[in-house]
Amino acid sequence: MHKKYEDVDELSTSLKDQLQTKSTSIIANLKKCDYTKAAALLDAITENLKLSYDSAELNKQRPTDGKEKNQHPLKPIRGQIYNAFLGENLGSELSGEHPVIILQNSSGNLFSQKVNVVPIEGDGNKVKEPYQTKLTSNDLEDGVTLKKDPSRVIISDIMSIDKARLGLLVGKVKKEKMNDISKFIASQLEIKP
Repeated sequence: MHKKYEDVDELSTSLKDQLQTKSTSIIANLKKCDYTKAAALLDAITENLKLSYDSAELNKQRPTDGKEKNQHPLKPIRGQIYNAFLGENLGSELSGEHPVIILQNSSGNLFSQKVNVVPIEGDGNKVKEPYQTKLTSNDLEDGVTLKKDPSRVIISDIMSIDKARLGLLVGKVKKEKMNDISKFIASQLEIKP
């Protein structure tokens, strides 16, 4: 079992002083228009550091022998929806916590430390095809319901994220809907069947 982030040794006074000096010089160069974004980035530092630590610790848990040799301990399946912390991003990129659909094939998910996903957000009644597609609770298996029903899948925001960003498993998209999403992705990337 790995040591939890909360139990890791605190920074020494010397290292804290070095970071304080560095942050003071960064803050001195900020503009008035930077305040909101800078404050959000500062708020995200602790969460990002914790996720980096968790990622390294998860990677250490890979089996080194037997049938599951080198498999990552987190093994999401294509079509599953997870809540994910996407961090504080730039410009129009999504920030914060969003549900994401696993795109990467399930066998690739056995070994990779990262996973390809597409995010879900907002009002599914305002969909801009072919860059977005509507997702409803009827598109999910086992009677799972979306928090925002309908939502929209943002096809244009395909991303690779570390598995440490994956939070709770929400549910799984039905095969028919995943096929539709795959067609939108193929079109987005100009992949011909």
